Amino acid sequence: MTTLWQDELTHAHFAAASTGVAWRELDGAGRAGLLAELHPGNLRWARIGDELAMIGSLALPLSEESFARRRAELVEQVEAVASRMGRGDCGPARRARPAPPTPGVCDLLGSVALGLGWSVHGEGSLEIHPGGDAETPLRAHAEDDGVAIRADATPSLQLAPSPECAVALAVAALGLNARLSAARLRLVDAERMRFAAECVLPPDPDEDEVEHALEGVRHAAREARRSLGCLAHPAVARVYAAALELSPG
Repeated sequence: MTTLWQDELTHAHFAAASTGVAWRELDGAGRAGLLAELHPGNLRWARIGDELAMIGSLALPLSEESFARRRAELVEQVEAVASRMGRGDCGPARRARPAPPTPGVCDLLGSVALGLGWSVHGEGSLEIHPGGDAETPLRAHAEDDGVAIRADATPSLQLAPSPECAVALAVAALGLNARLSAARLRLVDAERMRFAAECVLPPDPDEDEVEHALEGVRHAAREARRSLGCLAHPAVARVYAAALELSPG
């Protein structure tokens, strides 16, 4: 049985639904599979306490009309995915007929990034460098559900991670997903445990939503590389696993 709750901070409105499923009941492949799912916006699986939850958020401020519409969509999406998980029928929440992004969204994204003092390269498919070229770039391009913004969020791994490291990284990523607001961590390569920080903009975003997404993806990528990086060492991963009483599988 799912339980929905909502919370509002100065910068975002959150909707989350618990699934009644203990994340410890999932094996390593099951947790990796959840992290690999692609959902609308910034919806993502997370662990809150002992339970698995589906979380999403909206950037604030929004106009009253936009907020009411977006909040209704967010709650519907969160509840739909969480309910399927509660029934044992997990899978990404994709709209049957997603609305394409409105014309000019990529132009708006580039304009907002330039306003932040970031450099922008390309047309249509953008490469965005925040804070100088030394920082990991963000990439943005149009998809069926809107314009996706992504950045590499993989910690430095010289080789494919050991089984202990893979388990620890997946569990830690689910924990980070509970703390992030405007973006999510998604597993894009389970064999090498490569992660992306990402957010899919709605088809008709306003400037505040775009800025929130850009800053959110940048923050999520930084936080993931910093927080997950220490777990790349097998000895650290074993201590982390023991502290959380994780099974090796």
